Amino acid sequence: MQDVDYITLNRNPRANLLKKILFTLHRRPNPSLIRNRLANMRKISNLAADFAEAFGQAGANLKSKLVNVEHHLAHVASSFYVSGFDEATLVSVDGLGDFCSMMVARGRGNRVEPLYRISYPHSLGIFYTAFTQLLGFMNYGDEYKIMGLAGFGSPQTNGSLDDVLRLIDGGRFKLNLDYVAIPPQPSVACTRIKWPGTSARAAIAAKSAPPRKPWPHPFRLCMSVRCSTS
Repeated sequence: MQDVDYITLNRNPRANLLKKILFTLHRRPNPSLIRNRLANMRKISNLAADFAEAFGQAGANLKSKLVNVEHHLAHVASSFYVSGFDEATLVSVDGLGDFCSMMVARGRGNRVEPLYRISYPHSLGIFYTAFTQLLGFMNYGDEYKIMGLAGFGSPQTNGSLDDVLRLIDGGRFKLNLDYVAIPPQPSVACTRIKWPGTSARAAIAAKSAPPRKPWPHPFRLCMSVRCSTS
């Protein structure tokens, strides 16, 4: 560790801070939840002692500088810097990281310039997870099952999911939050599908809002979800 100058962490509590604050104020979460989030932010911001203990060094002797890097910036940088390209368009998409679900950036030389971000709760990962749970796969991480089952179906041709995932000019998108129950604390795993007119709290408490009637073509739905995110 004495030869390591920098240790980078793929989370930055200060990234997109204003959007985090506005979301929190709008959702009016329990005060204990706010305290827990602040404690978590402080822990992530100061991990020097944990690294020193892990590598058997006293904190004062840890010469490496810890640098917090925004989640999606870490994704695109880690691929671009080893790609061999001098210039490239960079795209990172996942469920959620530092209050952001997608980043499009430009890589040039040794610099990465973010062009735009899509912020929580609008997320392709949330879209996929919500339908995964709607079909009965309740564990976070079961999305691969939907990808596999999609091969047994054909996509809906009537734009049946277009009202849930709305495409916007410029490669952007938005979730229709009439169909998605967003928990008070940013989370992918706790997101649920709900029917318009029902409350988000009821959908989350019920784990998954049941369909009004048994889903007639589950394989077709799997393929429709897959095509909507392709």
